[in-house]
Amino acid sequence: MLDVEAQEPPKGKWSTPPFDPRFPNQNQTRNCYQNFLDYHRCLKIRTRRGKSTQPCEYYYRVYHSLCPTSWVSRQRGRRARRGEGSAEAEPASRSLPFCFPGGELE
Repeated sequence: MLDVEAQEPPKGKWSTPPFDPRFPNQNQTRNCYQNFLDYHRCLKIRTRRGKSTQPCEYYYRVYHSLCPTSWVSRQRGRRARRGEGSAEAEPASRSLPFCFPGGELE
């Protein structure tokens, strides 16, 4: 299980995300996308069960650290236009792929 306390940096200190053996290559695009999905799935599940969403903050920090700011803001805008409420509080839809600059889909 995810040990959230062990992975939290000290207050006010943001470090580089830890190594993820699923993504050993230099290109971290898939890692960015997977953490984006994990964050929104975590929010969806924990909100439905009425539990604290604090463990989801780990995925939030990782995807905000790995993903370029333009991708994060683009997804936030898409979610708002689709009427999914708060851009950071609603889960991602599986029907729409994550689009990268230049229209490429991953």
